[in-house]
Amino acid sequence: VLDMVKQALLLCHNRIDVLINNGGVSSRSKFLNTATDVDEKVMQINFFAGTILAKGIVPGMVDRRYGKIIWISSVQGLFGIPNRTSYAASKFAVQGYCEALRSELAPSGITVHVASPGYINTNLSQSAVMGDGKTLYGK
Repeated sequence: VLDMVKQALLLCHNRIDVLINNGGVSSRSKFLNTATDVDEKVMQINFFAGTILAKGIVPGMVDRRYGKIIWISSVQGLFGIPNRTSYAASKFAVQGYCEALRSELAPSGITVHVASPGYINTNLSQSAVMGDGKTLYGK
């Protein structure tokens, strides 16, 4: 992810005004059937990848006193449902992180927004990782 940040900054002459974090993976499995490495994978993709991007891009926004961060979360970051513990945890992390980041960056002229869409028909749900980390929900 850091290499991608460096490449993007080079291509944009070290000026990125808007960061949209929209990457993600879903998971579906009972808590007791979910391997810890699945929990970690979901957190790495849904949460930590975005934090790495932000840490690479936000310093330039702070220097310019302008920037917008938009993070796509999920309604499951607002309330959890059965069989989605890993996914919900990653989206709750996004919500809390963005709330804290918003208050921290506001004095620097940077706004932080979270979009939490409800259930929509996409391939994300069909390609959800199952508890064993190997099979996909829709396959």
